[in-house]
Amino acid sequence: MEDVLATGPGLSAIAPAAFAALVATTRFAVSTLNPAHARTVLVLGSVVAAAGAAVVARAPSVPVALAGLVLAAAGTAGLFPTLLSLVSRNVVESSRGRATSIVTVVSYLGFLLGPVYVGLCASATGLRGAMLAVAVLGLALAVLALPLLALSGYPVTPRPAAHHGAEARVPSAHSS
Repeated sequence: MEDVLATGPGLSAIAPAAFAALVATTRFAVSTLNPAHARTVLVLGSVVAAAGAAVVARAPSVPVALAGLVLAAAGTAGLFPTLLSLVSRNVVESSRGRATSIVTVVSYLGFLLGPVYVGLCASATGLRGAMLAVAVLGLALAVLALPLLALSGYPVTPRPAAHHGAEARVPSAHSS
């Protein structure tokens, strides 16, 4: 905000606060969704995050940049919890801890490498170009989400309840 849109430090402090507030709000909302919507959350979230980053990259003013940050926050907020949910529901219990750890480590690598990626892109193309590079990552995730889910063995199309529900995977107390 300060470097590209020439705002003061007070006004530019609104950006991370708006992002964090939207992430928290969106995560609460996403947590109420039926798990059958996981694929939609991953694809739509990635597209919305990419759109938000593109809006930030092209923003002519602070209000437009804040709107882009809101979109990016809303898009990214549900991705990590949705991935954890997929792992916890679709991995056998004996491997669940390891699978959850892998998803978490990859996520933390994103936190560590994301700023490096943005910095390298910004040094080559400027901050606006770096935000477009972030948008490209969001689009890549949107394109790859369904094929990667299919490759992982997670059903890309919903199965009938009798084959996909908890009842089909866990014997009931009444079965012998």
